[in-house]
Amino acid sequence: MIQPFTHRKISRLLPRAALFCAALLIGSAPVALADTTYTYTGNQLTLLPGPGNELDSCAILFCAVSINFTLPQALAPNLFDASIAPTNFTFGDGVVIFFPTASTSAAFVITTDSSGNITNWAVSIDDMLPGTAFSFIFFTNNGEDFEEFFETGAGTLAEATNSGEPGTWSVSTTGPPATPEPSSLLLLGTGVLSLGPFIRRRFVGSSSHSN
Repeated sequence: MIQPFTHRKISRLLPRAALFCAALLIGSAPVALADTTYTYTGNQLTLLPGPGNELDSCAILFCAVSINFTLPQALAPNLFDASIAPTNFTFGDGVVIFFPTASTSAAFVITTDSSGNITNWAVSIDDMLPGTAFSFIFFTNNGEDFEEFFETGAGTLAEATNSGEPGTWSVSTTGPPATPEPSSLLLLGTGVLSLGPFIRRRFVGSSSHSN
């Protein structure tokens, strides 16, 4: 014969049910990752001798390689010459700024220390000005920055470098979507537990009336 649930049995089961619900919520909560953006700020480039459409511009403006790339999570520590694939990136030299297009060719090779900071890098980007025959090549590593401006069919028009004066990296993080916090789950469990005395009184009252 199956024994009916009494108020004592229910009172004993409530704490277990509350803990089970809290564990279920914690286990089913999605892991939200924060987007991490790395920004490279190069030092001023020195124009190499030769004709070029950018000579006057770079003489007036501050020309330096700048790169931003975004990853779905921070770089892992102790990477060595690891090829990465950013979800997005921009690059420029103070005169022009590029965004990824169908004509963009890019490679990111990164080395990090035990804290995940970038210590060595080799980033190369090749892109063409939309609707023109003019292309830019950007290259930076831990030894130098380099930029080449050329025209398809005509060859190099201008080159600039800052050998021996690499720039610096900085990092910023965009917060992940809100997820249930442990304090919220604890509050939920406490609320369920607080129902125990109330249910017990109801069962006691029902039992006394039936007798």
